[in-house]
Amino acid sequence: LGWGIERQPSRLRIVTIDALCGWLARQLALRSGLDGDASVVRDAAPLYAEAGQQMLSVIDGRTTPWTATARWAWRH
Repeated sequence: LGWGIERQPSRLRIVTIDALCGWLARQLALRSGLDGDASVVRDAAPLYAEAGQQMLSVIDGRTTPWTATARWAWRH
C-alpha cells in the first residue's frame, strides 16, 4: 500500500495482548469505567464471576436466541 513501514519501523506498535488491552482501556477510560487506572491481574476468576452475574442480570426475563445458551453456559 506504499506505507513505507520497512523504512520507518518505528511507526509499528508491537505489544503484548495485555499491553494492547491496557492501552485500549486507558484510551477509553470513561467508557471502560476504569478512570485510566487499568492493570493486569493474576487471578481473573472473581472478575469473570462478576461479569457473568452482571450479564445474567441484564438478560433476566429476556428471550433471545442467545439468552438460553448464556444461562446454560453460566450453570456449567
